[in-house]
Amino acid sequence: MARLSGELQEYMRVASGRQLCGNTTDFEQSLLDSRDSRVWLEGLKMYTRRWVEQHRDGTLDHWTVLRLQAPQKEAFETRG
Repeated sequence: MARLSGELQEYMRVASGRQLCGNTTDFEQSLLDSRDSRVWLEGLKMYTRRWVEQHRDGTLDHWTVLRLQAPQKEAFETRG
């Protein structure tokens, strides 16, 4: 479905080393840099398996980067 909807290309573009905070191995990164979706998926699965193994005991997650949301504009103006 992701391929048919065109979302797969966006997933591949967004899922960059920047979001993974540099915690990929060189080999994983080479797979994630591929334009071939099957190769990219293998890299993502390898990284995810390592993440699960590292954090399965509840270890604090320093690998994941949280995106900060841009400040929201006020819905109402305050008039003085």
